[in-house]
Amino acid sequence: MPEHSVSEEDPVKLLFLSANALSQMRNGSSLRAHHLLSRLPSQYHVSYLNLDEFAKPVRQKHGIIGYLLSILATNNPYPFCMEFKNAFSKAIATEEFHIVMLMGVNLLQYLEGCNVPVVADLVDEPVIAALREALNEPFSITAARSIKHIFELLVYERRYCHIPKHTILAAATDATWLRRIVRGVEASVLPNGVDLQHFQVPNTPLDPNEIVFTGNMSFPPNIAAVKYFSQQVYPRILERRPNCKWTIVGASPDISILALANNNGISVTGSVDDIRQYISSAAIVISPLVSGGGIKNKILEAWAMKKAIVTTPLGCAGILVEHGVDILLAHSAAEFAEQTLHLLDSPVVARRLGESGYRKAVNLYSWDDKATKLHNILQAAIC
Repeated sequence: MPEHSVSEEDPVKLLFLSANALSQMRNGSSLRAHHLLSRLPSQYHVSYLNLDEFAKPVRQKHGIIGYLLSILATNNPYPFCMEFKNAFSKAIATEEFHIVMLMGVNLLQYLEGCNVPVVADLVDEPVIAALREALNEPFSITAARSIKHIFELLVYERRYCHIPKHTILAAATDATWLRRIVRGVEASVLPNGVDLQHFQVPNTPLDPNEIVFTGNMSFPPNIAAVKYFSQQVYPRILERRPNCKWTIVGASPDISILALANNNGISVTGSVDDIRQYISSAAIVISPLVSGGGIKNKILEAWAMKKAIVTTPLGCAGILVEHGVDILLAHSAAEFAEQTLHLLDSPVVARRLGESGYRKAVNLYSWDDKATKLHNILQAAIC
């Protein structure tokens, strides 16, 4: 193995472990990895190892018996792929890598026996994200499975989170909770950024009655957000503004989201080639998240396009926001409806919020700045 000490000019061989190929851009984690790695200094020579090239689909147990078995069985919270473990072990045995970096908590289990320094980007703290989801579920067999999953995550994290030399999370709250759950872990915050050149404001006509929500629509926190907004917030808005329109933009919409389409001015687009035109044409961007964790790219993307945003506190967790200056925060369904109506009725206020958010995105959330911070973390782990 090489001496783990390099200067700022020496080549650095980095092995990057991910759940899926970054070229597929399936989710926010893939985008985060793509932007960070592509902006590292040219001294980095990155090799990739993707779990989905080895993993086989997991068969789910269905029916009441399947549910009961899943509750009673003690499981690893993430499927283990021996083929991926063997490929990783072979890679670090045959190549002289200076550093290994991984993206995602599910990959921590493959690190045992690794004698190369590791930096782990967990993005979110999964125990807290799972707890938030469980608290939003009525008590049922599904809720019981969620509680069991939380305990499995606790055991998993305490076993594997000490292996990396350094751990990164996207939000300060998540890093604080990880330090509480796993005593002595080295955890720091590396927020997401936004591609300011890509998310420029296109010349799209503005619809003063339209609000938009974007995201992967098969992602449980996004499904919960749509359910919350459609049941508790949107009806209040329609009472006073019946011509309001709500567009839900994102790939793989859940069946419960598809059922909302074509009712009360609601449109569900499914996968689109370019979300910018939908953000640009809307008067307001909403983020009514009630579960999940980490930094939400939808906030930064809307800011980059100078859009006014109404969100829950959880919807902007990890982002430096100022209520009434660059965003509007709503702590209840009634308040969410009032804030949204206020902006729809006051385009001057909406424009001011959007301009302020844009300045913050430029000053605090460029990907170049985040990549520099990652470079410093990697150098410290190597040395």
